[in-house]
Amino acid sequence: MAFGTNAFRAPISMASSRKIVAVGSTGPLGRKFVEKLAGQGDDVLVLARNAYLASTPYRVSHDYGYIGETLASDPKVNLRYWDGGDLLDVVGDEWVGWQDSIRGYDVMVNMVGAISNVREGAINRLVEAIIAMPEKDRPRAVLNVLPAPEILLDPGMRRRMESTAESALRLAPYTQVTNLRLGRVLSLDTDAQEATRYKAMYYGVTEGISRVPCRPWVHVDDALNAVDQAISGALGLSGACEFTVDASAPANELTAAGFVFQSPSYPPPSN
Repeated sequence: MAFGTNAFRAPISMASSRKIVAVGSTGPLGRKFVEKLAGQGDDVLVLARNAYLASTPYRVSHDYGYIGETLASDPKVNLRYWDGGDLLDVVGDEWVGWQDSIRGYDVMVNMVGAISNVREGAINRLVEAIIAMPEKDRPRAVLNVLPAPEILLDPGMRRRMESTAESALRLAPYTQVTNLRLGRVLSLDTDAQEATRYKAMYYGVTEGISRVPCRPWVHVDDALNAVDQAISGALGLSGACEFTVDASAPANELTAAGFVFQSPSYPPPSN
């Protein structure tokens, strides 16, 4: 994928709604993804480790409560408890039976965001649940969204992400699997200070540094459309696939590509 191109801006067909399981989709990127799907008429089941806290304002942080309230108020979205590989956030027994609730869905998208062993535990729970399903109830595709290795500076983080990708590929004999690797997603309500910091870390073009390789990044609109088209089959992906954001091009080449594609090749302005 070229940085900042409009390669994923093609419209998605909405001839019929899809049934999609979105795992770990209460974060900034996941929320926008669920809102996009629901706006297109898709039915979305969000697996949350604590659906009550996710949908109740002021019970947790303002941001998390607001996200959950927004999702829960949409008639096309359901929030469902699950253990997520970590029972520390779960109260009561509402999570029991989550495996049955995901049967018969078309696609599963895993966006569990913690770069920790929680992510490893989550993907393993999903893999086990899908393998145990009757063939007719399995999703036709599983999309595992991961950060690009180049933006993970800690070797331990990289190992955990590789382990997560390998775990997802255990599903290859049962369904279509894609490990979608994204660069740092920009324009997620990014404030000016954060945008400036990204520029200083060579996310995209920094003025005066034309030959420094950039860390991979992607605009949120391109990221969401890439995920959407991957699960719709529009990209023609099949079997065990990976989709990576190229991080090897120097800034001057990215600028040239941005000019050709008439799309920004640099992070949003910091003002």
